[in-house]
Amino acid sequence: MEILERGINVYTTLNVQHIDSRAETVTEITGIPIHETVPDSVIDIADEIEIVDLSPEDLLKRLAEGKVYVPDKAKHAVENFFRIGNLTALREMALRLTAEAVDKQLQEYMQKKNIVGPWKSGERLLVAIGSSPHSANLIRWARRLASSINAPWIAVYVQNTKSMNDSENERLLKNINLAQELGAEIIRTTDDDIVQGLIRIARQKNISQIIIGKPLKSTIFSIMSGRDFVPRLINESGEIDIYVVRGEKTKKYYKGKKIPPGNQI
Repeated sequence: MEILERGINVYTTLNVQHIDSRAETVTEITGIPIHETVPDSVIDIADEIEIVDLSPEDLLKRLAEGKVYVPDKAKHAVENFFRIGNLTALREMALRLTAEAVDKQLQEYMQKKNIVGPWKSGERLLVAIGSSPHSANLIRWARRLASSINAPWIAVYVQNTKSMNDSENERLLKNINLAQELGAEIIRTTDDDIVQGLIRIARQKNISQIIIGKPLKSTIFSIMSGRDFVPRLINESGEIDIYVVRGEKTKKYYKGKKIPPGNQI
């Protein structure tokens, strides 16, 4: 960091297990504690990230040839940290980290150029959350979908003019914490129009699919002035796909039209 602050470029290499947010997961996978880490901000400020991708078999070959460790240490490494299952998991983590960095670069480019998304270069999910007791199930459903298609996801709460009581505030906090624990990026925003608030965040984040709960009479979605919440979101979301979820009955909409049953999930 001192070198960078003096205007000198830095080129360096880094193993994925030494990135702070990944270290605990690596320990869980390998059973070996990772003591030396750098903060994720080191990755965030990088001008460019290039992945050096080796298959586990190629890396083990390099170990055997003495290109990584001296022979005695290499043998110990192969029997412990560098088992083929561990290497495969580390390789996947490195690929995902690089994909996340590229995704961030794409979002920044689109915002800088005022490009209206989404660009469906990859799936990105947004789940709308609130103080409803049904939000927890919706969050879990979104997490399962994101996991099944290997997509990043964000949980968005749009605060409008409607005030909430203590019980509702407590449920909202629990829902936000649940989404965070399950791996979602959390965004809280303010907008008098919840539909426009969701669409605004979706376009900023290049979202390909928005997931909402089927409105109940008691929710803020049903108090929207004018047209109903769900049809408005479908009609105004453009190229973004909309999932309306309630329990096990899930329907997918695209440009305001129901997808035939064979294409439902």
